[in-house]
Amino acid sequence: MTAPLAIADERTALRGRARSILRGPSGRLFYEEYEGASIAALAAREPFPSPLALRWQRTLETRARRLKRRGLVLHILLGPDAHSIYRDQLPAAVNLPPASLSAQFLARFAGVDNVVFVNPEQALIDARGGIDVCKANDTHWSAYGAFLAYRQLMAMLPADPARRALAARDIAFRFRRSFGDMGALVEPELAIEVPVPTIDGRDIRPAFNHVGAARDSWVRYDCAQGAGRALVPRDSFATELAPFLNATFARVDWISAPQSLPFEVVDQERPDVLVWETAERRLPFPPRDHLPFGAYETYAFDVASEPGRLALAAQIDRQEGAVVRALENAQQGALADPGNPIHHFWLGQILMEAGRHAEAEAAVRTAIGLRDDRPAYWHLLNIILRHLGRPADSLEAAARAVALFPDNALFVSHLGYNLLAAGQLHRAIDAMGACRDAVSDSEELCHWLARAHLAAGDRAAALAAAADCFLLQPDHPQVHWLLAQIRQ
Repeated sequence: MTAPLAIADERTALRGRARSILRGPSGRLFYEEYEGASIAALAAREPFPSPLALRWQRTLETRARRLKRRGLVLHILLGPDAHSIYRDQLPAAVNLPPASLSAQFLARFAGVDNVVFVNPEQALIDARGGIDVCKANDTHWSAYGAFLAYRQLMAMLPADPARRALAARDIAFRFRRSFGDMGALVEPELAIEVPVPTIDGRDIRPAFNHVGAARDSWVRYDCAQGAGRALVPRDSFATELAPFLNATFARVDWISAPQSLPFEVVDQERPDVLVWETAERRLPFPPRDHLPFGAYETYAFDVASEPGRLALAAQIDRQEGAVVRALENAQQGALADPGNPIHHFWLGQILMEAGRHAEAEAAVRTAIGLRDDRPAYWHLLNIILRHLGRPADSLEAAARAVALFPDNALFVSHLGYNLLAAGQLHRAIDAMGACRDAVSDSEELCHWLARAHLAAGDRAAALAAAADCFLLQPDHPQVHWLLAQIRQ
């Protein structure tokens, strides 16, 4: 078992990446506040108040319905924070509620159809006393803790005679020193011995590693001895989990998407299993699925190539607001790799954000000429054409985006807006209403559906849709004005 850490103060000064670290009686470290979630706040508030609870309910139901139509079950693997596993090791002044955040989440949402929750919290608690299940200087589980989570996950996946789950005898653990995510933030720095798995008899090879602008990535591994394909939208808890799943499936796609599900990847890659891994600490933050672009646009950059490095640099510049530098890098990337549509897409996006709409149209049309089956390309073209004052062309582009991705509520909302602007009220209501029957987690879709019903004179239907918008997002910038208009 990892030796206790000797730290002078219970509250230790950091180097700017977190507010404070707590030291438990055995020397185990805990973040007092991490990514906006305070340990103390967990005990002082209802973790899933309305409308957060409603958004979660609607999101889970919508995800489950969308996946069921695709023949998949939504498996949700919850990564418990270290303070949930070692709550008795917290300082005496920290009082957590009797049930962890994960346990409260399951108690509230466990009844959603086509969703299987995997919460390894109790398995990790029961395994304490041998190899550490959570690193003593980290918020995450150790490789051994991840293996326990893996075993519980495999027991809950659909049976596949060709797929063999790893057993304890297949794995040997060696140890190496690690600072974890807190050891380098304290004075003096603290490193501990952490387990590292070795799995014999598996030929595992990385197929690609594409990165995004926020240190996230889409990584694919292939295993000659594995069976089936898995898609794992994930966060940092997947780091220790990856060796076990990579050795089990013939292919695993790991996509940094902690709060969204990449349905466009589901449709194109056609996995046999989908596991959404998310850290317990993320549960108080509402998820979002209906985005203007997806994994194929976010993780399109092979940084082993010069064009990929230029494109990634353009994305980082864009996020930092350095528009001129972003444009220069995007243009150079497109020139260096003119046959790759993603460079032209992002050049168009940056040009549009810079207000250069005619040039943006040319760039996006080049992308579409190279690949016309990406809904995000058509969606961007729709927005650009609207800025250029060409509503008929904008409507056509919006319709193409929806035809390629009919359950992206953002794309359908834009189509509805264009139809409303063209005076085609009933087509707008039909298009958005059909999407709303399948998708119940988009306030933007509810907002534009309410406007369409109001324009058609159906105040009762407009009120129902506007009320849905309000319930999902009470601070929506238009919903209070819209409700007032309906009630006039």
